[in-house]
Amino acid sequence: MRRALLLAGPAMILGAFLTSSTLEAQIEFPHQTHSVFFSECTACHAGVPTGEWASVYPETSTCAACHDGTTAPHIDWTPPESPRASNLTFQHQDHGFACTTCHVPGGGEDLSLIRIPEPTTCLGCHAPQAGGHMEAVEQCQTCHVPAAQSGLTDRRMAEFPKPESHSFGSWVNGHASLAASSPDYCSVCHTEGTCASCHEGQGAPSFHPINFMASHGPEAYGRVNDCSSCHNAEAFCRTCHLGLGLDAAGAIGGAYHNDQTVWILSHAPAARQDLESCVSCHQQTDCLRCHSAQSGLGVSPHGPDFDGSSISDRNQAMCTLCHISGG
Repeated sequence: MRRALLLAGPAMILGAFLTSSTLEAQIEFPHQTHSVFFSECTACHAGVPTGEWASVYPETSTCAACHDGTTAPHIDWTPPESPRASNLTFQHQDHGFACTTCHVPGGGEDLSLIRIPEPTTCLGCHAPQAGGHMEAVEQCQTCHVPAAQSGLTDRRMAEFPKPESHSFGSWVNGHASLAASSPDYCSVCHTEGTCASCHEGQGAPSFHPINFMASHGPEAYGRVNDCSSCHNAEAFCRTCHLGLGLDAAGAIGGAYHNDQTVWILSHAPAARQDLESCVSCHQQTDCLRCHSAQSGLGVSPHGPDFDGSSISDRNQAMCTLCHISGG
């Protein structure tokens, strides 16, 4: 029983159908030879239906019962310590089917025929209207997580099959509108590094207009484009702002607030309407410099008719968006 059994654990088994190299690694174990010893898959893979990783693979002692050097040759195999990286959302415990439904062609009972499901197996339920795996473009996120969350490297993602629309010449010249309008679609297969490999560097084609960095404040604040679809606000935006001295600890009327020197006097509506935009740069302590009831200026952010007790009774989580114990 060598590395990588066919019946792998949750959130990784279906990833094997994406490339032939991974498929070969998955089918090294000769299930056909061993199928005569076991009447069901869970005899070795008890943890697969429940998602219990510790019992997804058999104990080495189970294998050694036969592979003792006499009855059968010794084997040099130990179970993987954790699931492999995958861009799939699949969980066995969410699919209450018999193993053979997906892993045996036609759903038969002959375990000697067991194999890794093809994409068409998933499409049968999740995108029955699609003519093929690459044609189910509107259902990508049904089965796949964004590449940045998958743990897969850009190189590994580049090995995946590509839609016909991604032929190099036409796609490079025509992908800008889709990337701008549907970043979630792109993020299933691409990370920020994919974009940066072309869009950064001297003479590289730019996604933004010339001198966009000097004038991007209103667009970023107004969310004309969703910056977070390509950039990490904490690692990318904040790093640049800190380097320029435009951090939350600096002057209250920062230049990135639409260059309004009296921003502190007019920020209340924006904070109420789009607090998420504020917290991409600011922490609660920044607000408490003025709004704490125990220190600072003691300015209340609430209107004269605000009934905090009633709101707290209905949903205390609303209060914790701004308040911590003793804050």
